[in-house]
Amino acid sequence: MKKSDNDAKEAAIATIMKAADKWPTSFVPRSRVPEFTGGLIAVGTMANRDSAGTGPEGAFKIGRQQCYSVEGLLRWLIERMEA
Repeated sequence: MKKSDNDAKEAAIATIMKAADKWPTSFVPRSRVPEFTGGLIAVGTMANRDSAGTGPEGAFKIGRQQCYSVEGLLRWLIERMEA
């Protein structure tokens, strides 16, 4: 990865981390992933990823709602990030 690509990725990670710091809870319901990601990831995408076993680690349910820890969702997003 070139230095400029690495700088861009680091800046994107910092932006994502700032947004996560403003999230009001330590978990994100699947239905609110689009809000958490600024519309970048759809609910259906998350459902498909969970079904395929490629969703964020540590997912859990509260009642019938699938949820992710903020940290797990952040790791998952960063792992898939390209710059």
